[in-house]
Amino acid sequence: MSCAQCRSRARWFLALSLALPSVASGAEPAKVTVCQLVEKPERFAQKMVSVRGEIVQEHHGLGICSEDCRGCIQIVEPEDVSPKPEFELERDSLYEEFDRLSMDVGLVQRLLGKATLQATLVGRFDSIYEMRNGKRVRVAEGLGRRRVPRRLVLQRVTDLVVCEKREAQKQ
Repeated sequence: MSCAQCRSRARWFLALSLALPSVASGAEPAKVTVCQLVEKPERFAQKMVSVRGEIVQEHHGLGICSEDCRGCIQIVEPEDVSPKPEFELERDSLYEEFDRLSMDVGLVQRLLGKATLQATLVGRFDSIYEMRNGKRVRVAEGLGRRRVPRRLVLQRVTDLVVCEKREAQKQ
């Protein structure tokens, strides 16, 4: 599958999620884009989300990013954060494959630049911003030891695809 197909699938996924009515019980995570989390973090702070993007190796660890906006979201495991979430990481076969591939993603990015790892992740979104009395308020200087502005506390991996990058077209 090409990255163009991945982006097309992600747009279709977003369009479908916006067309469906929200679940009143709150049991289902909000289906959001990386850009929504980066641009309006206060709307999703401390909420369960499902987000699709490119997995990248950053200076602070793994992140999930999008070509459509600047900024990434740090990915952390539940045992590495405070406050602790009310869930545990689901270490199923898809997570194990994600873990194996994500260990190689930095090397692939630096040496080959020919493939990307796309994933849909579910977890609690943490941000240094929250909504209070209808206004965006900064509530922390940074999250965790690395003092990042936003992170996804991973509960499970629901989709995983290795995409080949399109080579630049010759002019």
